[in-house]
Amino acid sequence: MLGVVFDNLFSNSLKFGGSGVIIGICTRDLNDQEIEILVTDNGPGIPDVMKPRVFDRFALDKKTRSSYGLGLHIVKMLIESYGGRVKADDRVPGDPKHGAAIRFTLRKV
Repeated sequence: MLGVVFDNLFSNSLKFGGSGVIIGICTRDLNDQEIEILVTDNGPGIPDVMKPRVFDRFALDKKTRSSYGLGLHIVKMLIESYGGRVKADDRVPGDPKHGAAIRFTLRKV
């Protein structure tokens, strides 16, 4: 089901960033048991006030996005079912206007 995770993340980036959006992916070892995957884009970003709620079902943000729908909720459910964690962040730390970053962890096998 990791394909669904990436499909939802890429779809959100394209939906909110438009046809010129640039999507990046990188990974890093956190320790002997986990890796972190970071999916970034250069779209409008996620306002700080929305970051804790974007993974809720049908979270609304009337200022920049109409609805976060089910896509990120599904991402969270799948990542947590694999024993990982997920969070919304800024592509440029501290500056949400320069794009979004979704970080998630997975256990190594």
